[in-house]
Amino acid sequence: MSEETLHLVGGISWDKWLSEVGRSSTTGWLWSKKGPNGERPRIKTVNIDGKKYVRAEAIKEFWDRAEAGEFAKVAVVPKRSKD
Repeated sequence: MSEETLHLVGGISWDKWLSEVGRSSTTGWLWSKKGPNGERPRIKTVNIDGKKYVRAEAIKEFWDRAEAGEFAKVAVVPKRSKD
């Protein structure tokens, strides 16, 4: 779905968006919940008739926060075992 189309319809189904960004429904569930210390969710969803959607504004805010490094982690590289 193009960015222009997304703005015309105002959002996208949650499952479609997760598929587009290459994340599982489990990761999506975690991203849509508050963090263990009360942090705000990574992305806000909307329930319409029992189905989850994500608004275009929420997607933009998610990517703005990601680009600002809010979700960044240091990659952990496992050490080689000595055999």
